[in-house]
Amino acid sequence: KDSVWRWHGEWALPYIEEAHFDRELNAWVGLRWDGYISACQVASPSCHSTTPTLQLDCQTTKEKLFCKDRQMHMGASLTYMGTSKFCLVECVKREGVEEGQALGDHDSCVLHITIFGLKYNHKGELRITDHRSTRSFIVSSHKDHFGPVAFWM
Repeated sequence: KDSVWRWHGEWALPYIEEAHFDRELNAWVGLRWDGYISACQVASPSCHSTTPTLQLDCQTTKEKLFCKDRQMHMGASLTYMGTSKFCLVECVKREGVEEGQALGDHDSCVLHITIFGLKYNHKGELRITDHRSTRSFIVSSHKDHFGPVAFWM
């Protein structure tokens, strides 16, 4: 009615960054710290709990989409593209580039861009749909000039 975001209670979402609401899944979707995608069901504003933090019902994909090698991982961003479709941008250190080189070399990291869909299967488990495509680009990893962030308009 007021077009204003309101906070109802204390929700514990397991994401490293912001979450995106997907109407088809009726869930908040985000990146977990361990490289998996998770969808948490929306809590009712009338849901009252005696504990200070409400644990939401969350489903996690079985397939790890990013951060497959923690030592190579430099950052990731998730963007909602509508109708349960998402874009994942991950920056990883380029193989064969030493740590000292990684901050100044113009081609010392690789940007992986993955577009995928999410849906629940017949058992109610969150799964990545087969419509997945990935592209990779060599880019600068200089922190003052580049930070991988995806957005959709």
